[in-house]
Amino acid sequence: MCIRDRFRIYILNFYKTAAVLTASVLIAGCSTYDHARVRDAQIESFTNSLLRASGELLSKPLSLDDAIAIALTNNYEVRKADLDVELAKLGKTAAFAAFLPRIEAKAGYYSYRDDPLTTSRSYENGGVALAMPLLMPSTWFLYAAQRHGYAAGRISAFYTRQSIALRTTQDYFNILVQQSLIDAYSSQYKAALEGAQRIEGLAKEGIHAEWEADRASVIALSRKVQLSQAKRNMDVLKARFLANLGLDPRGDFSLAGVPDEVKSTNSLDEIVIQALTTHPVLALADRQVVMKEHAIRSAVCDFLPNVSFVAEKSWTGNEVSVPSENLLASFSGTWSIINAASLFANYKISKIERRKAELERENSFLNVIVNVVASYAALRDSEESLAVKSGTFDVASQKYADYDAKAREGVMPVSDALDALAERDLAEVELIRSRFDARLAKAALDFASGSIETGFENDIDDLIGRQ
Repeated sequence: MCIRDRFRIYILNFYKTAAVLTASVLIAGCSTYDHARVRDAQIESFTNSLLRASGELLSKPLSLDDAIAIALTNNYEVRKADLDVELAKLGKTAAFAAFLPRIEAKAGYYSYRDDPLTTSRSYENGGVALAMPLLMPSTWFLYAAQRHGYAAGRISAFYTRQSIALRTTQDYFNILVQQSLIDAYSSQYKAALEGAQRIEGLAKEGIHAEWEADRASVIALSRKVQLSQAKRNMDVLKARFLANLGLDPRGDFSLAGVPDEVKSTNSLDEIVIQALTTHPVLALADRQVVMKEHAIRSAVCDFLPNVSFVAEKSWTGNEVSVPSENLLASFSGTWSIINAASLFANYKISKIERRKAELERENSFLNVIVNVVASYAALRDSEESLAVKSGTFDVASQKYADYDAKAREGVMPVSDALDALAERDLAEVELIRSRFDARLAKAALDFASGSIETGFENDIDDLIGRQ
């Protein structure tokens, strides 16, 4: 079998294979979509996946560090941010490919119905071409922009992890607060119910008025309602907490307790300087400015010529063509001349976009300072409020004990004792919230200053100026 016949068979087999693949794709695309079946399958598979993950990760009480570690690997926002990093990395790789030679192969088969006389009636041809850019200045700056885009994607993913760490911390402490409230409401309801029963008995004996007994019953009912609402709110907080961890919101778990408190000794000025040096938002803004500068350079390069080299080896089965094999080498250049007005407009647009990026960076600079100042003030406020609310609860407890004793002795109206009870219960709730406000404020300050810990700092230190 001659080379021409072998080449013809190869071409025919290639087109047959292409036709079969194309038909398979078209048939698959025309298949009927059964929404109910697809929905049921997704529900079953995803539910089973959630159950497996929840069973593995929630088998023991969760500490705050455990919860943050789970969230930083399993949270859906984190996982999507990691995919954005992969996309940016591929974009950088694709931009670098512009520096590499491009090799293309082509093949074809031609057949005339009537003999054209000037060429063979049927023949095949093929070729391999290599193209290499020699002078394309804009390519360098496009690649540089993609490289900084990849770095920006990594910084953005790190900042996403910081926000998830903050959210997890807030959810963790909110659950602890809610559990403390449930315990308090439960004790308050028990005490109010016992008091209502006692006052009702005394009212039947004529010692207290009937309306005082009714009021005590209403207070007991309100404590019962508060307890029920607190338990339902706990279900919501737990579901939100688990969803943030990427787990089944209906899962059952317990927390390990209140983590050790780490006091900050830095002054406000020190925290502000740290934030301005290493905050991910400012690192992102820096990258955006650099990317816009590369866009300006790329716009300048559009005024320059582009030069490339092409080499092509071709074969043909056309018996009229002599020789049947040939090699072509060429240098080509293009230079846009008439389009100068549009290119100049693009250059001016690039300069304006860079200035806009600079303004956005300056605005972010100011916002970081404001957020740090506000978070620092909130932390100090919560620390001072704790002392006040602790004292308020102590006074309210003593007042209620005094009023209750006098009401039992009959030297004070029971209504005054009930007022003191309500005052004490409210002070207890405020104290419970205040005990955790400082911890939440500290986490918010760490986030505002860009120093909240995620465990991924080593992967990003070279990009945000950490030492």
